[in-house]
Amino acid sequence: MTNRDFFSVSSCRDLIFHVRELCFTLPEIERMLQELGLRFIGFELENLEAIAAYRLSYPDDEEMTDLGNWDRFEQENPDLFIAMYMFWCQKT
Repeated sequence: MTNRDFFSVSSCRDLIFHVRELCFTLPEIERMLQELGLRFIGFELENLEAIAAYRLSYPDDEEMTDLGNWDRFEQENPDLFIAMYMFWCQKT
């Protein structure tokens, strides 16, 4: 009940009852992007504290595009992508 999607009919239906929704992990997304010939550009994140914490944890990932690092970071911060992954990619 702490998820904001819970408080509107359409969002709640999508959150709980969506018949075609599939859940993907970051390693699965990384494999799909590779298979499709796409390069991960980055996440859309509004949480500036999370961005700062990621940069502190992974200073060598200056572009913040290492999905392996993001997977480990998400394991340590399970609410980071509580709604869904929002990211950009481009054709390689």
